Amino acid sequence: MKNFGRRYFLKEIKSGAVASLSLGFLYHSTFAAQVSSSSQKSKEKIAVEGVRTLTHEFGHIRHRAVVFNADGTRLGSTIEDPLRRVAVDLNGINASGIATKFRVSGKEPFVALWDVESGRLVASIGRQVAPIYAIAFSPDGSQIVSGGAERYEPRDPIALKRIGNGQLGPVGGQSFLTVNRGGIIRILDIATGGDVGRFTLRDFPIFAISWGPQAIVAIDNHSILTTETPGRPDQFRKIASVEGTIQGLYGPEAYRFSADGLRAAAISDEVKNVGKVVKTWDVLRGRGHEYPSQSGFILALAMSPDGDVIATSDDVGVVSLRTFAKLLPIRVLTPSEPKPASSLAFNADGSRLISATPGGVVTQWDVHTGRRLRASHGPAGMVKAVVFMRDIVRLAIVKVNSAAVVGKNGIDGTETLLIWDVPAG
Repeated sequence: MKNFGRRYFLKEIKSGAVASLSLGFLYHSTFAAQVSSSSQKSKEKIAVEGVRTLTHEFGHIRHRAVVFNADGTRLGSTIEDPLRRVAVDLNGINASGIATKFRVSGKEPFVALWDVESGRLVASIGRQVAPIYAIAFSPDGSQIVSGGAERYEPRDPIALKRIGNGQLGPVGGQSFLTVNRGGIIRILDIATGGDVGRFTLRDFPIFAISWGPQAIVAIDNHSILTTETPGRPDQFRKIASVEGTIQGLYGPEAYRFSADGLRAAAISDEVKNVGKVVKTWDVLRGRGHEYPSQSGFILALAMSPDGDVIATSDDVGVVSLRTFAKLLPIRVLTPSEPKPASSLAFNADGSRLISATPGGVVTQWDVHTGRRLRASHGPAGMVKAVVFMRDIVRLAIVKVNSAAVVGKNGIDGTETLLIWDVPAG
């Protein structure tokens, strides 16, 4: 199961065959789909207490980024149509026979907002042409910031020629693969759904975003960007370089920020080190460190709210805690069964850690002692967001309903978003 995902990672990255696909999303979706399929085959009929489904009428959808607001009463998710397709517009061919325009079928990406207690959809906002990779709530919960791609472009210039029946086709076996180009950051008012701010960036999509009390911080695959007036920002400026470190091949779970947004960490997806290195940055100073995994392929990453501790999990079941400053080892957390954790999250004061497997095992840890506090068994799927509340830990879980099919157009499949309230350890 895990080996399939890892082999596909390395094969596709080295061949360059995947253009606009999030490989982290592919890896985790395939992993979750296999676990979900296994669970269905066992025909388990035991209802899990505290689980409910968030309802919608969107049809077949995928969830890329999922976040709770500060008190866990609202949930935001970026919605994608798994059947959305981008193709060359044959009316957009220039005099040299190069394709310059595209036509798109399927629903546009947007941000959905749910009331968690009722499971009811309360708003769908921020529709745009290209994918939305990351979202974050404002500290007061009244606005949401989204980051993603601004447009589609050919991966390479596509020269066309007349083929059978006078139709146009690609020359020399070229494909119509596209890439997502340019970045866009949008600040959306939740009450009205309108744009409070909209910023386009020339070259690269935004893959991660954080909204702290002092600033909004965004990451593309070359730079860390920020604005110091997050309520109504005038512009984003580059404050650090991450060139050669992040290619955007993972999903949003590969990036983590401290609560104030001034420290950042990411799982590196450089081709030579894909999934094997964690890198950290002090956002204001632009300096950081890197930690090569000693045991396995890194699946998940978390940062304590104060930014002092980094947690990682790998495909051999090891959960490691390290200092942010120099990524020095603190301790290793040993699960009762060596099953890989695909999700990690700290509580508000950094004293507790959640680790979750795609098979539905959620473990709560005491960070200071390394002691296991509680293990809970729930629905299979990818834990995409976690919020610690007074007596419960609230998890947002994406469950793959139909098998993920990997093809030239990406992943076909549809997903359900579940909320699971676990008693606090």
